[in-house]
Amino acid sequence: IRDRYGGRKTINCSLMFLRTFLISFLAATFIVNSLQTEKPTPEELQKAWLQALKTKAWRSTVEELKQKVAPFLTASSQSPPKQALDPTTEDHQENLQVTEEPTTQTPKVPVKLPPEIECASELLGDVYSGVINLGGYFSTQIILNDQKAMEYYLLASTPAAYRRIAFILLHPRDGGAPKSKIDVAKALVYYDFAARSGDVEAQIVLGYRYFYGHNLPKSCQLAVEYLDKAASKVVKTAKERNIKFMSDEVRLSEEQVNGRDRISEEQDIVQFYKYSADTGDVEAQVTMGLFYKQGGIDSPSDALKAFQYFSSAAAKGDSVAMANLGYMYAHGVGTESNNDTAINLLKQAADKGSSHAQTFLGELYLKGHGIKPNTLLAKKLFLKAAQQNYPEALFHLGNMYFEGTIIDKRDYAQALGYYQRAATLGHLGALYKMGQMNKLGLGTVSYCPNAFKLLKKVLERGYISHFTKEAYNYYRNGNEEMALIAYERASDMGLELAQSNVAWLYEEKKNYSLALGFYRDAAELESAEAHLKLGDFYYYGLGTTSNLEKAASYYLVSSELRNPQSTFNLGVMHQFGLGLPVDFHLAKRYYDMALEQSPDAYLPVTIALIGLSAHQLYENIPTQLWGYDWDTIAICVCVFLLIILGYVRQRFFVQR
Repeated sequence: IRDRYGGRKTINCSLMFLRTFLISFLAATFIVNSLQTEKPTPEELQKAWLQALKTKAWRSTVEELKQKVAPFLTASSQSPPKQALDPTTEDHQENLQVTEEPTTQTPKVPVKLPPEIECASELLGDVYSGVINLGGYFSTQIILNDQKAMEYYLLASTPAAYRRIAFILLHPRDGGAPKSKIDVAKALVYYDFAARSGDVEAQIVLGYRYFYGHNLPKSCQLAVEYLDKAASKVVKTAKERNIKFMSDEVRLSEEQVNGRDRISEEQDIVQFYKYSADTGDVEAQVTMGLFYKQGGIDSPSDALKAFQYFSSAAAKGDSVAMANLGYMYAHGVGTESNNDTAINLLKQAADKGSSHAQTFLGELYLKGHGIKPNTLLAKKLFLKAAQQNYPEALFHLGNMYFEGTIIDKRDYAQALGYYQRAATLGHLGALYKMGQMNKLGLGTVSYCPNAFKLLKKVLERGYISHFTKEAYNYYRNGNEEMALIAYERASDMGLELAQSNVAWLYEEKKNYSLALGFYRDAAELESAEAHLKLGDFYYYGLGTTSNLEKAASYYLVSSELRNPQSTFNLGVMHQFGLGLPVDFHLAKRYYDMALEQSPDAYLPVTIALIGLSAHQLYENIPTQLWGYDWDTIAICVCVFLLIILGYVRQRFFVQR
């Protein structure tokens, strides 16, 4: 090789080859790594597929998923491997004592799949079981095929898939129509497997069934253990993501009577406040900011709009707006994070008496986030906010006494007092802490039923309410089948509202036998309306044989729960002797009680009392007329008429 001066230059060929090889290898490694980083993760794929299924092009997405899963589904059906994990085997039944004999048929479960195939097969199972709203809320598209859904779920072999198999076994459908073939025993085994793998919904279902003894032996301790595991995850998620759960208490039967849904009412209210806020009303601006921060029944949260409304109100010196704006700056919600601006706004709002600002500023001092830690100042701020009954401040004071932050010794009694005040105001974390203390006997006597009820409230507000909100959206948009599925999932977790709504939907479909079962579940949870409905079903013989005595017993329980209609019904039954002995005094008492329970019942109660008086007079005429019987009275009347006729004849006819 000649150099630039024309001379010769030798070079070691082996070194040159090695350098070229190393450069090529590094370049290839870089390209491979680049391609790998560009490949979406299974979670990202699942999210993208889920979004695609909620659009009008959902059919093409379903076909794409089928093509991905088809080779694995075929291989699984041909030769299931021996090492496959099957939740219906004896290994997974050792701690689950089912009160019915499990079925002998064992489903086949394939070997562990690639993550993206698991996601795809689970989504296909959701499509065929009606979990996914194909085309979105405003679409009524639904494909129900239990057999296909179970095939895909078994292929996925995830905890969520096993839990959904259990749901199908409890609520089988054939093209949308409920079927009578239910396999409770196998469903409970699948729920057990999913619960052990950490599935929250399965844990709640088993906890509810163990407490009330539904196809499982009654065990409060086991019920609390399951609910405790689920509640700890829900509270932790709410704290990490700062989720504010809103309870969605829409009772379909009441809405049908009132003729107006809550979403329409919310839209009217929002429209009014939006107009006032846009014209410069500070209070309306704060209200709109809170609405967009938390979201509504049918409206998602919008941090950017919330920030804009809070900014407008804070510029005019509103302390609530300044506190919320400080929070948004601290967490970078709706704007870029800015600690200095956040602390400045919070201090101004706290000086103006904002309980929200005092509490959040106390949290910053307690944890030392962006400011020097100061436990005493944090306590002082919490106490100021607690005087205004701010639940988060009460919760923090409870934590300080529970953990011994204020003094070296823990004070469980004081902590429980603060938790109770916060829980009364709906604080999720305080409810959970109270459940824990009732379970362990800290600051109070250990009482398992109380612990169960408190933990169940946590889950109802923090987890199950999501299903009722989703179900109501389906119902409002005309997709009753999807609404039923969502309500049934919530009802399996022991939510009375969902059980009553499912029963009402089946009642509207004239499927009285299924409605009767769900009303019984709701009645077990002390629902006055469910007891009234059960009384009606037994009175009229809907879904069962007519039984007036049983109807009266349900009306009596409902009346004790202050249901005016049931109280009125008892009055009618005592008046006419329908399943109860005739007793006019008790009938009047029940009519009067119905009016006390509901002043709106004035007109029907007044008419009933007039009717009762007439009925009583009619029944008592023989005894009121000198104590004679009807024969004597009839003879007297006839004699009197004969005398009158004789007189008339003598006076007008004989004299002529």
